[in-house]
Amino acid sequence: MLCTSHVVRQNMEPSTFARFWVACNLGKGDHLKLKDELFAQESAASLSSKILEFQVLERDT
Repeated sequence: MLCTSHVVRQNMEPSTFARFWVACNLGKGDHLKLKDELFAQESAASLSSKILEFQVLERDT
């Protein structure tokens, strides 16, 4: 059986889920394991690209 955090995590981008996790103060447990799970499919280049895209969107709003 999946817990709510696993369902939410499966349906959000890793960066969105990380912000949600922090905003809801759900940070209990093994943070390094969670980080590895959240960003397992990401590379430094893909994360950099997403960060730059986010910064442009934030600047335009």
